[in-house]
Amino acid sequence: MPPKHASRPPASRQAQRWAKDLKLIGAAAALVAAFLLGSAFLSPRSHRVSSSAPKRPQSASPPTAPVPIALAGGTLSRFTAEHNASLLWGTYRPGVYFGMRSRTAPTALVAGLMWTRARPDGGVDATTLRHQCEQDGLERYGFTAHDGRGFGSQPIVDRANGVHLTTTFPIAGAAPKQHLFLYLSLDTEFAPRLSRGAALGKLEVLSFQPEEGVHVGGQVEEVGRFSLLAAARTQGGDPLPLRAWGSAARHHSHLNVAELIRSRTDAFHARLASTFGLDEQREGGALRLGGSPLGEREKGFAAAALAAQLGSLGFFYGKTVVAPPPGSFSPPPPPQETEAAPLFAVVPSRPFFPRGFLWDDGFHSLVVGEWDGPLADDIAAHWLGLMHEDGWIPREQILGAEAAARVPAEFLPQRRLHANPPTLAGSRPHTYRWRGRDKSDGRLNAMTLASGLDDYPRATVPGEGERHLDLLCWLAFFSRFLAQLSERTGDGGEAARYREEHRAQLASLEQHHWSPGLRAYCDWGRHANAGRFVQLVVVKCGTADGGSAVEHTVSDPERPDCPRSHPRFLFPLGDGKGGLLTRAKLQPRGLKDQHVEHLGYVSLFPLLLRLLPPDSPSLPHVLDLLRDPDRLWSPHGLRSLSKADAMWYGRENAPGDAPYWRGPIWVNLNYLCLAALRHYAQAAGPQKERSAALYAELREALVGTMVSEWERTGYFWEQYDPDTGRGQRTHPFNGWSSLGLLALAEVY
Repeated sequence: MPPKHASRPPASRQAQRWAKDLKLIGAAAALVAAFLLGSAFLSPRSHRVSSSAPKRPQSASPPTAPVPIALAGGTLSRFTAEHNASLLWGTYRPGVYFGMRSRTAPTALVAGLMWTRARPDGGVDATTLRHQCEQDGLERYGFTAHDGRGFGSQPIVDRANGVHLTTTFPIAGAAPKQHLFLYLSLDTEFAPRLSRGAALGKLEVLSFQPEEGVHVGGQVEEVGRFSLLAAARTQGGDPLPLRAWGSAARHHSHLNVAELIRSRTDAFHARLASTFGLDEQREGGALRLGGSPLGEREKGFAAAALAAQLGSLGFFYGKTVVAPPPGSFSPPPPPQETEAAPLFAVVPSRPFFPRGFLWDDGFHSLVVGEWDGPLADDIAAHWLGLMHEDGWIPREQILGAEAAARVPAEFLPQRRLHANPPTLAGSRPHTYRWRGRDKSDGRLNAMTLASGLDDYPRATVPGEGERHLDLLCWLAFFSRFLAQLSERTGDGGEAARYREEHRAQLASLEQHHWSPGLRAYCDWGRHANAGRFVQLVVVKCGTADGGSAVEHTVSDPERPDCPRSHPRFLFPLGDGKGGLLTRAKLQPRGLKDQHVEHLGYVSLFPLLLRLLPPDSPSLPHVLDLLRDPDRLWSPHGLRSLSKADAMWYGRENAPGDAPYWRGPIWVNLNYLCLAALRHYAQAAGPQKERSAALYAELREALVGTMVSEWERTGYFWEQYDPDTGRGQRTHPFNGWSSLGLLALAEVY
């Protein structure tokens, strides 16, 4: 539960309490907004929605009314003045090592910190300039204490520059206006006497002193005479009041600020322990890990998990670029831009993904909401403000020049077919498929970006006949949620309709996705469960008039077979090492409409979202798959794909495209599995004891690995290696990997 002192907007907190009371997972908080609240797709009255693409582009602009343009109005006006004021200024530029901005739009005050070493001649060494977060530039950085509102502290270790910094962000209290203070004081903690003739304070106004500027200085025996001129202005050039003071008196010291920081740090750790029950006695004893009660090591991990996520909060303002629907016009029109709108969100990774992701922020809200409910509501309100007229929220938000600078131009446009509620319907009633798979995307298996499980192996041939298991499970989860929510709001008729929809979806799960031979849940599509990979040579083929050229793969560069659109063979491409450039291609065997027998996280979704009854005959088989060390189980957590999958386990999807969801351990779905096992361990059924044992074993494996890696490296990681437990890929990854805190605290 959030702390008692936090302000609670009644309506939004009521919904959150309902979710808690109903014992729902809640991991898809943002997805609920995307799939349900702005769309009629899941309404039982209108579930038969055409799956065809729009014939012409719809307006890319979201409706004006629900968009919270500024704190003074729109959706956020429902929050209390105290709540909004407490969030007016913060570390809302997560893409830089220390960046701050006001949570205002369209104009904002921004601040930041850069540093570098000096060259021998005294000049600036640009090779070690630090500003934008990078994965490998520093030995360590990231907040170790942050309350999400008025305080944050971050140690930075930069050996190349010989620097060890601690950046601290304290706010003394919430206020409707902000003031900047410039202070001068003497550090006399160990001085036997005051410096002779010491004097600090404001000096005379200079002829060139800017309006609202201050001139301060003085004389100190050990330093000499000095002065400092400072001024502040808004981005529009208007003067901003800057208050300054200086005193040589002992009681007017910067140590007062240090004491404020110390007290805020102590308060953060005390609240952390209280909120997550790190010290409390529970039924069966105190929280334990590795057979022992939590120690300073585990509590340090918990503090870093929470602080790093809250320190990844960002405030963005800008326009979303929306691509036109495929095939709507020839030639296709240029991308459209939405109206400018704000977003307040936790970013998954400060160096690599410093922008908002809808799927990720649903998981982030589990941590944020447990710490500060109104803060999580505020984030959800911003996402809802980005909803388009048809219920679609672009899954990746790249708002403003600072965010766009970190994304290649070709990836800026968002596509309306990706995770848009009206485009989820499958070829049969109560079946569903993710749109956006493109057989010409150059991968061995077409990506499914809309699912969030990008390169997880799906049907060999993308097409309308695909049935995606994870999507069906999400929608069954949501229909159950809406049925329970309708009951709470007193709408019995709507609740009954959603319950019927839920029953039909569960019947579809068994009818279309259970493979009796494999004893597992699977996708369905035109697929080959066997085949071999061959290396083809990459060549250039051109049009007859030489106007354009494309890359193409051929088996024999001596007798190349170029496509009809570019029939003219030009030349083979080199690999830069004296040979020919090659790419792998799957030659499928046994291609037909069938179950996609690639077992992994997708196969666990009926368990993860608690769709299976405790006495389900398929539940023991799902648990067998989960615990099999030759398939998903590892000493460090659950693999994303079965180790026994000879076709796809650990295989890159394109040259240089390292396997993503093809084996490595991901914290978010391991957390969902822990929550599910805990559920079945507490439910009456034949798998009760087994689920309890698996829960305890998996929690030890996952959290123990994460704590060890955090202690070794100082970071949370995007993935963990199933064989070694080492963190890999993006770091620091302070998004859903912070769910390790909830697993440690057993909060589900």
